Amino acid sequence: MSNQLKTRIKSRLQALGLSPRAASLRVGTNADLIRGLIRDDIEPNPTSETVNKVAAALEVSAEWLLGLDDTVPPTIPPPEKSEVSITNLELPARHALLQDVPVLGTARGSVIDDFQGFMLENSVVEYARRPPAMAGVKDLYAIFVEGESMFPAHPEGEMRFVHPHRPCKVGDTVIVQTRRHDDDPGQAYIKVLKRRTATVVVLEQYHPPAIIEMPAEYVLSIHKVLTINELFGV
Repeated sequence: MSNQLKTRIKSRLQALGLSPRAASLRVGTNADLIRGLIRDDIEPNPTSETVNKVAAALEVSAEWLLGLDDTVPPTIPPPEKSEVSITNLELPARHALLQDVPVLGTARGSVIDDFQGFMLENSVVEYARRPPAMAGVKDLYAIFVEGESMFPAHPEGEMRFVHPHRPCKVGDTVIVQTRRHDDDPGQAYIKVLKRRTATVVVLEQYHPPAIIEMPAEYVLSIHKVLTINELFGV
């Protein structure tokens, strides 16, 4: 079973276009987890909990991963080569874009325990023009990034659009809003979602590198920050 486990993990890494490190970070904070499971010089003996988490990260069932189910998992098609880019898209005229997306505040990028974020219920700062692919999206809002901890992905001062109803997955940049507890008055932060369970939400920041665990009971909402491709429907 151990050899089959290694073989199937490797096949899913290839199918998903993931490195062992990237797949490991889908599971949790141990970047060497998958590498350890597929090493040729050891016999892996993961717990059932670990197998379930790895299976979820690789988008298959635990039974398939262990060789107990031979149902072929869905094929992940390779990305199509395309000449489409943001630079040559035929964009609508600026005046044709509705200026109706509320900018609710500034999402603090610094370490969470300085308790400087923003409240999503704050009054509207201004209104931004609605991106082309977001026509009709209910409750879309925007924020400005403050601080340098999410640089270079999210530099200070840049606007980010947030979809409160789109599901968030591991690896997504998110806006996390907390409720009042202890010394935290209840605020919102921009981070990367690393893991989410019934009891804890695990977030990552880039600068300085940090993994932050927040009790799930203090988290009011987790909203997806949209990518350029999603905003323009590429």
